[in-house]
Amino acid sequence: MKQILALDAGKVKKVDVRKVQSSKYKRLVNNLLDIKSKGDNATFYKIGNNSINCDLKKLIGIKNLRDILATSEFKIQLKNTIEKSSLDKLSLINNAKNFKIWMQENDFQITPKMEENLALDSYKWLPYYKKRIIENNYSFVKTWKANAKKIEEIYSETNLWPLYIGTYFLKFRKDDVYLYAPFILKAVKIKIENDSIFLQNADTNIILNEKLKYLLEQHSEFKLPFLVDGEDVTLNNALFDIQDLQKSFLRNDKTDPNIFTNPFNELNKQNFENNATIELVEGTVLLQGNPSGTKLRDVMLNLITQDKIDKLIKVDDLFNYNKEAYEKSLESNNIARITSSDFSQEKAIIGSLCNSAIIIGPPGTGKSQTIANILINIAKNNKKALFISQKKVALDVVLKRLGKYQNMLFQFSESAKTSKMEKEYFYKPIIDYFNKINNSFKIQGTSEIDLGFFDKIEMNYLNSKSEIGEIFNKDLNAYQNLKKQGNLNEDLNNLVKFYKLFNKFKSKNDFLKIYKYYKKLSKRKIAKKLRISENKTIFNAYSGEFNFNFSLTKKLVSFYKRHLAKYDIYDLIQLSNFIRLNSFIQFDNQEQEYSKFLDFKSPDNTTPELLEIIYNNSALNSKKKLDNYRTLSDKKHQKLNKFFGRLERKITPPYIITSLFDDIIKQVYNIFVGTPEILGNFIDFENDKFDYVIFDEASQIFIEKAIPFISISKKVIVAGDSQQMQPTNWFATRDETDDEYTEEEITSLLDWAIHNHLPKYILEMNYRSNSSELVLFSSKEFYNSKLKGLDSFNKKNKTSIEVIDVKGVWEENRNEVECAKLIEICEKNLSRYNSIILLAFNRKQQDYICEQIALTSPKIFTVLEDKVILRNIENIQGDEADLVIASIGYTADTSLHATYIGSRKGRNALNVAITRAKDKMIIIKSIKNTEIDPKNDNLLTFKKWLNYIQLSSEKQKSYTEVLINESSKMKKSQFIFEINMWLNEQPFANDIKIKLDYCIGSYNIDMAILDKKNNFIVGLNLDSVADEINIDEFIENRIKTDFMAVKGYPIYRVSNFRFNENKPSMYKFITALLNK
Repeated sequence: MKQILALDAGKVKKVDVRKVQSSKYKRLVNNLLDIKSKGDNATFYKIGNNSINCDLKKLIGIKNLRDILATSEFKIQLKNTIEKSSLDKLSLINNAKNFKIWMQENDFQITPKMEENLALDSYKWLPYYKKRIIENNYSFVKTWKANAKKIEEIYSETNLWPLYIGTYFLKFRKDDVYLYAPFILKAVKIKIENDSIFLQNADTNIILNEKLKYLLEQHSEFKLPFLVDGEDVTLNNALFDIQDLQKSFLRNDKTDPNIFTNPFNELNKQNFENNATIELVEGTVLLQGNPSGTKLRDVMLNLITQDKIDKLIKVDDLFNYNKEAYEKSLESNNIARITSSDFSQEKAIIGSLCNSAIIIGPPGTGKSQTIANILINIAKNNKKALFISQKKVALDVVLKRLGKYQNMLFQFSESAKTSKMEKEYFYKPIIDYFNKINNSFKIQGTSEIDLGFFDKIEMNYLNSKSEIGEIFNKDLNAYQNLKKQGNLNEDLNNLVKFYKLFNKFKSKNDFLKIYKYYKKLSKRKIAKKLRISENKTIFNAYSGEFNFNFSLTKKLVSFYKRHLAKYDIYDLIQLSNFIRLNSFIQFDNQEQEYSKFLDFKSPDNTTPELLEIIYNNSALNSKKKLDNYRTLSDKKHQKLNKFFGRLERKITPPYIITSLFDDIIKQVYNIFVGTPEILGNFIDFENDKFDYVIFDEASQIFIEKAIPFISISKKVIVAGDSQQMQPTNWFATRDETDDEYTEEEITSLLDWAIHNHLPKYILEMNYRSNSSELVLFSSKEFYNSKLKGLDSFNKKNKTSIEVIDVKGVWEENRNEVECAKLIEICEKNLSRYNSIILLAFNRKQQDYICEQIALTSPKIFTVLEDKVILRNIENIQGDEADLVIASIGYTADTSLHATYIGSRKGRNALNVAITRAKDKMIIIKSIKNTEIDPKNDNLLTFKKWLNYIQLSSEKQKSYTEVLINESSKMKKSQFIFEINMWLNEQPFANDIKIKLDYCIGSYNIDMAILDKKNNFIVGLNLDSVADEINIDEFIENRIKTDFMAVKGYPIYRVSNFRFNENKPSMYKFITALLNK
């Protein structure tokens, strides 16, 4: 028989309790492991009001309990559930004799009192007992259906399996440390089939309660066994194995053979003797909890005792990181993109790769795409990284963005606890990547590939336009400036010589491009800035044109300094007549090239060829490391063969694979993906080092779960949003005692990152919502109107926010009328939308909706947590759907200040909840905004939102002020007049309407052409040469037009420089759209 458990001969590493107790970080350590036993079932087990925690013997009976202990695979029906066929038989029974037979067949006990009543008056008592049995079964099934959904929800939120059978109960007390929990655990799941409830093994293995073991060893002189091999083991196997070891830690090691099948006797703290000894107590239970997480606490303790926590992040507060990222985004680079990026995302990618950073991602702004692009660039640079989120769904969204390239990342999973399909989810990317490793080619270089965000054609156009546009306005200013600076007549000879030299340049920009950097940079660095590539010859490092211009600049500057230094050199250049003429010629060419570029420009700036090179290079690097690994020893070679064998069979649970073959996995992969708890068990915090650690949904990660990973990483990238939800603890009550972080209100990792002044990059464009009305309230109330939302050109619904007022009643923290309406609307829309979120504004309403769906709507129940997901306002972050149906629940009688929406977290929760919809949000409510007394900011925002959803679509669109550049508008006024006049002269003039500054959300279109039914036909983007345009305005215009293109708008650029020659093509374009 194989060895399952063993005792470790090594000495337990004890914590310096005094140093921890005196540390300002004590609270963080306590929260990593529930040291005071304030609510975690893995350390102090309580049945209480938890309908899942229970004595297993009562739930399934003694015979089934013995079967579960003796087998590694089982599927046991719960004792109180009755199959539908038996219930049907019961409903047909009309006499006491057949009723008693039915009771015996279904394992029900007939009490003496029942016998007496049935004998006395069966006509009265038989219907009563039948009804009671049916109602009890109905109530039991309802409760366990809700329990099953609760387990699915916790797993979905945390990626930690939360349901176990627990046995080998240990009891311990030393002073204020109380421990009382099962040591040996087996993961199980709740299955529902035809209204029958089953308890089924989630895998064939057993695990140990890590938390209990850790705390017992820290607070006693005893050592508990560790798990040698829990694979394909029954609970009885483990119980038998531990009996040979228990004399080293139990006060009385003589075990009653029935102790594990005896009834569980729940204890409270009054039953504990303060004797610092471990006692084995009877019972086997069903446990909802989290038995893992001790490694993170160990790391935190080490960091505290070594005084390292305050030294983890180094930021230069005087350095402008945003400016650096901005400038690098304008330069040539070879950034890889798996998904298209806008300019705010590009700055975040470049800034984060260079330095530790915060990426602020308001709802729907492409945070997951940005992280995907960062990960692909980390892979390109062959760097090591961790990608962590507390929410499984957040990880899944990013992995989905990566497509097949996610295979380069090792994805941790607890999917063995759920289904074969999810086990496939774990194995598929591993097998696909190993197939790629076997078919990889030679390493290809990536450094020479230029894939900058802006094309060289765009920058050339900007330079030419800035030159030609300035001529109209600046000649006179330059002359007046020169007159003030000196006597021009006295300097005529030197001015002639100056212009003779200067006119050797083909354009003014040829000089200015070099002069801009001449005093600061070397010739080589100037060439790099200007994207001048080196010639690979020893005779000429750069092109003849650049060498000529650089030499001429040198001469001109030298002459200027000797003879004309009292004049501003820029004013001298402005008055060069020859250069002006040549500038017009050059602008004509650049404008033509730019127009062609825009005609073929795609909003997609992904880099498919580079991605394939990265994938191939990554696989080849892994292949080399594996080749090296198997040559280290025969033992390593055999282990690698065993690893391949397990991959072929695809039946080993993921956590067994990662435990047995961690060294191979670390050879093959550079990037690891998982939750803090799962990665914490895999990482060797003393020896593993990483270049980056990336945290997604950082506002929902507690600081103490992040710091251990930050301590082993060179750079930390924190992605989140301070206007969204704070972290949630699903398994225990947190220690909220005051310390330095409490005073600063630092709870989440995002709070910590902001507190440490990490540079921030804000994502601005909302891509999720197809209607701007769905985001503009949040934009104004939470993001100072910086969050941009646009209507999609082909949006599905004319009305994106629908309000249904009902006369519901707030009773026992729920609203039954709203629940019924919500289910009715959901059923109507099941076939119309691919995804639906049912949203309750409090937990009790969510639970009630779940119960009612289970009982009244099989159509919804069968797709719950798949096509339809049920959430409350506290746990909806990270989810999105085409349609959101919300039940507010509250009425005028509700004490709103005592609800979640009225709490400190309510405002952020509202922001998250109202930005989940892609196409439409339907709000069912029983309260008016006039019935709310805004006693705090949270309720004031809620009141404003209730007012907003009642506004017309037009008023919702104008909720945020769209800034219009009035000076630019004035300069374009003549141009606008010309276009207007031309449009009104065309044959289609009577078929169209012309709207200036047409609002489609956060941006306006310069000029919109509509048909007579007000349908949008085409937008005209007016480009006036006379505009004084700088780089910031150019970028803002590019951002705007890119966003409109992504949202599907047909936009036609009209330049006044060649408006006349483009009139025929404009006419054809508009006519074709009208004829559609």
